[in-house]
Amino acid sequence: MEALPASLRGAKAPIADQTVLGAQPAIKEEPVPAAPEEKKMYPAVCATCGLAIEVPFEPDDSRPTFCKDCLRDYQRAVAKAKQEEDRKNASRDDDDLPRSGGRQGGSSRGNRPQSSDRHMEPRVYAATEAPMKLSQTQFIAPKKFKALGGNKKGIDRSAIRSLIDNARPKHSEEA
Repeated sequence: MEALPASLRGAKAPIADQTVLGAQPAIKEEPVPAAPEEKKMYPAVCATCGLAIEVPFEPDDSRPTFCKDCLRDYQRAVAKAKQEEDRKNASRDDDDLPRSGGRQGGSSRGNRPQSSDRHMEPRVYAATEAPMKLSQTQFIAPKKFKALGGNKKGIDRSAIRSLIDNARPKHSEEA
């Protein structure tokens, strides 16, 4: 009696031991992750809280160093300041745009209200008539559409048919 392969016996065997008739054993090599190289750490002092920290770069006097908590707070503050600056620039750009309402060549900044005095009202686009019900559509005549094809009455259909008939190969009825 032949021994059953390990996969049929229910036992777990290494991949190299499992064989299929007529096939070579397959050995799968999984890549082994390389040991992470340790970065050289440099001692530094947090610019905000004064805590002794280690950083992966050589600290210099031109850039401040932060601990993790202070770095997070610093990045939030920088992002908030940038957003405020962008908002101010955007509002300045809106004020600098010329209005094309009048015939005056110069700008009308003196007559225009400040941006804080402006009041924006949302526009609502609503239908002036009540919507039509499906049952009402049966009493309305269909719309007539104009043909987009142009002048079709000027086409000589008999000439076109003769051209098509001349272009077709003639079949002999020997079947």
